[in-house]
Amino acid sequence: MKNRKISDYNIKLALEEISQDEYIKIFNLVSSKKLDTLKNLNPIERKKKLFTFLIYKGWEKDMIYEKLNSF
Repeated sequence: MKNRKISDYNIKLALEEISQDEYIKIFNLVSSKKLDTLKNLNPIERKKKLFTFLIYKGWEKDMIYEKLNSF
């Protein structure tokens, strides 16, 4: 969001409006959909592409690593 010149104040305000449960639910939905598109790849390539995709979308690294370690 910072690359799109959205102020820190607006980012913080928007993040406070989202419940933690909903945030995790959306993260799991987005990552599952992406994994479905990567079925034909070997596990290492799947992890790499999923990581790159989720980082690009702005998800936190801790959440991504936890997801990648789950499979």
